[in-house]
Amino acid sequence: MKKTSAEIFVGIDVSKDSFDLAFFPEGKPQNLRNTKQDLKCLVQILQKVQPVLVVVEASGGYEKKIIQVLRETGIAVRRINPKRARDFARSMGYLAKTDKIDALILAKYASLIREEVFEMEADDELRALKRRRDQVVKMLVDEKNRLRQEGRLIKARIKKHIEILEEEKEELTKEIEERLDRETKYEDLREKVAILRSIPGVNLVTALNLLLEMPELGKLNRREVAALAGLAPFNRDSGKFRGKRSIYGGRKRVRQTLFMAAMASIRWNGRIKNFFRRLREEAKKSGKVALTACMRKLLLIMN
Repeated sequence: MKKTSAEIFVGIDVSKDSFDLAFFPEGKPQNLRNTKQDLKCLVQILQKVQPVLVVVEASGGYEKKIIQVLRETGIAVRRINPKRARDFARSMGYLAKTDKIDALILAKYASLIREEVFEMEADDELRALKRRRDQVVKMLVDEKNRLRQEGRLIKARIKKHIEILEEEKEELTKEIEERLDRETKYEDLREKVAILRSIPGVNLVTALNLLLEMPELGKLNRREVAALAGLAPFNRDSGKFRGKRSIYGGRKRVRQTLFMAAMASIRWNGRIKNFFRRLREEAKKSGKVALTACMRKLLLIMN
């Protein structure tokens, strides 16, 4: 590909066996295989083009190797939610869906979010451990719910499984903590975790979840960070009609983490506790509205 003086943005649509590259504003689309040889070819192509940003759509984990290789070579890359990409495609009038079209949409999207590029704070190993812990916690919740529904025969088996899951959860927590304390590459992340843990109601897992799922934390203003988490209320107005404001979109994992943190903070953080009480008793807000407001307030404190 001929190198130009224009800024180039790249979109990569990934599937199990191959991936498509598209370039914006110009460049010939290409299709490569998910092999070591073609990954080297990808790096060579991008090093010649020197893109401002590469955007890859999350594809069930098939995109991880590409992202890792690009980061190791110093190429700015960002993974985005498929829904976000599809919503953008519809807004641009792209109703057809093919791998080439999807890659081009991602390249155009990259040109619009260039100011949103942030370095990820952790490698895939730490992220994988954290995600596995999340999965174990979910299984624990499911099993504890089943425990209340089943008879004596099945309850014994469920209790045995719960014990195994509790052990696994503790082992994962310990390994995450040890890696964070031991490895020098996590020095910056370790400092940020310590800052967040100084907030009453925020533990190690909460702090780590927030920093891994929202690396933009501390780099955005209050409106931007609330919108990114899906905790910014949006208007629903048309003409003289004034609808009820409600939250929408954002990062689900971040909201799940903030929900648990807000529940703990209502008990242990005096500032959040008083804020929740005022909303419930003085402003007469519902428990759900008050809790969501506490989640947003806690996020702004962290930011």
